[in-house]
Amino acid sequence: MLLILRGFLVVFFLYHIFVTILWYGFFGGNSQQIFALLRDCLWILLLVVYFFVDIKSFGSYWKKWKNLRYLFFTLLATSLFFSYIQDKALYDMFVGFKYGFYYLFIFLSATFLGHGLVQQWTKKEISKQDDKIKKFITFFVWTLVGVVIFWFLWQWAKLIFPNFFFEIGYGPLNDFQFWTNPPLYYLTGFEGTLRWQGIFAGPNNYGYFLVVFLPLIIHYFRFSINSLKEIFTKKQNLISLFVYIVWFGAIIMTLSRSAILGTIAVLFLINIERWKRNWKIGILVWIAVILGILGLSFLKETSTLAHIKAKFSSIWYVLKQPFWYWLGSSWPAIHHNGKILPENYFIQLLIDIGILGFSLFVGRYILLSKKIKKLIYCEYWWKYINALSIWRIALLIIWFFLHVFEDSMVNYIFFMIFGLVCGYNTNKKGT
Repeated sequence: MLLILRGFLVVFFLYHIFVTILWYGFFGGNSQQIFALLRDCLWILLLVVYFFVDIKSFGSYWKKWKNLRYLFFTLLATSLFFSYIQDKALYDMFVGFKYGFYYLFIFLSATFLGHGLVQQWTKKEISKQDDKIKKFITFFVWTLVGVVIFWFLWQWAKLIFPNFFFEIGYGPLNDFQFWTNPPLYYLTGFEGTLRWQGIFAGPNNYGYFLVVFLPLIIHYFRFSINSLKEIFTKKQNLISLFVYIVWFGAIIMTLSRSAILGTIAVLFLINIERWKRNWKIGILVWIAVILGILGLSFLKETSTLAHIKAKFSSIWYVLKQPFWYWLGSSWPAIHHNGKILPENYFIQLLIDIGILGFSLFVGRYILLSKKIKKLIYCEYWWKYINALSIWRIALLIIWFFLHVFEDSMVNYIFFMIFGLVCGYNTNKKGT
């Protein structure tokens, strides 16, 4: 199973390149949804096959995760029902499910895969399985680093050989436009500054990826020093320093305000006790961050004004119709049949699924938080679970500015790993 999941990770990481080269480069960009449907069908096929192979463990799995599943299906059924009576087209409901609920499906299905990795084993057998999972996580972390390094090489290659990349499917320098060739580079505006997106669909998507795994990177690549000199003499410290420079450099080059805010939130949560002890320094750091974001906002003046206008104007839609517009009405759906662009994930939820749906969404978030708190099986796994779950808190800030869940490529990568680790430890601990 872990070998198969490694194969899926390779597909997920290279998905955007596959689509750009194969679909835009060779097939002209028509019906690009086929690639997404094939990817989703492969994932569902894996779940179906695994269900029949490991059907005996499904009963125990269902009991341990039943509350979250019941809430998920209630939220989904309610949204589909009210969308139907609002005469929403089937296509709109499908779009609403893809951008509003599919990431939850990925997480819950991955918990089933992780749950099945633990059977009625002896302590010795479980120890061997732990080693396999640890090797898989190590492989995954180094793959993350490799992707970011490859990103730098890919970006430089696009600067040096632009004609080659035009030939394989990339379009001219521009901002994102749905159904068109992805731009060679994104810009902050007309004739603006280059924004680097790497091998992802856009700079904000890449920023989402970098922030979502930042706690895991910080946990894995640590410094062990007794003196300043040891930073540059110990092999592990040199590796950690290199990874940090690459990772944080990539975040800055996206010129994504939401990514920078998410990074600050992650660093704050990881070092919250240090902030409490050195609160004066913390205030100075926050002032510097605010000034930096204001400067970046000035650089992206047109985008900033558009974001502010969209946020405030969308509040009127909620006040006008607080109970529902329902699926496929706002944000990513505007690339299809949607009409409202709130530029705020909380407002989008209120527009798409109303007060009732939003209440169920909050309930799901609380239930998941309680579930994660019970997963303290051992120090090793708890640190990984904590590193992955810190991102969920940082999301609360990023959601004010960005709809991160529209990128299925990143959703698959993160929620597959998060669900796998949570499901595995739930079965071990019996929670």
